[in-house]
Amino acid sequence: MAVRHRTRPSLLTKAPEPTPVAVEPITPAPAQPPAKWAVASTRVGKRTVVAWLDQAAFVQFGVIAREEGKTIQALLVEAVNNVFASRGKPRYD
Repeated sequence: MAVRHRTRPSLLTKAPEPTPVAVEPITPAPAQPPAKWAVASTRVGKRTVVAWLDQAAFVQFGVIAREEGKTIQALLVEAVNNVFASRGKPRYD
């Protein structure tokens, strides 16, 4: 069986120089404002407030919500409004 050798360019010969190509400079795109996420209609015009609670307080909060048939959101609004009322400030519902 005859051995077939592939022909390839020699590693010792210099490759031809590439021809220069005109390239246009890249211009940056104008800055776009970040895309806004869809906001639920119940959250329009409202801001987030976060509190970190102990596990026991978190569970107790859920128990009170279930006992009173309210959401945790409703209880938190009630709590914030109670703080406002105790300091003579207007309520926000």
